Amino acid sequence: MRAATTVIFGFALLGCAVDEREGGGKDTLPKRGATAGDPTILSAGATCSSDSGGFDAVAITVSASDMGGNTKLGSCQAMIGGASATGEFNTANATCYALVTDTNCIEGSSLVVDLVIANSTGGFTTASLTLRP
Repeated sequence: MRAATTVIFGFALLGCAVDEREGGGKDTLPKRGATAGDPTILSAGATCSSDSGGFDAVAITVSASDMGGNTKLGSCQAMIGGASATGEFNTANATCYALVTDTNCIEGSSLVVDLVIANSTGGFTTASLTLRP
């Protein structure tokens, strides 16, 4: 039981460190990862939407590129506060769509969206952006 508590606490600390490293919504695009095998986030946008039950949601669209070509792009994860969603890249147009539910969306307001873009070779790029739906 004690080991499990330590692991959970460690992940909580890691989450705080990631938020600070990402810039709190201050990153700019395009943004490339730290290594040569990481994808590049080209653009991102947010729109107010609703989920299948009619509840507020934020639709995140991400465009990216990869040195290995569009077929190497894997997934995108978008996080807003405690809510998150994951989508897969459409390799034909290098675009990923994620619908973040359990979050309010007010058109014209600012949202801090944390992104993780991954490719199929293990590379990833993170960004923290301020978007206006």
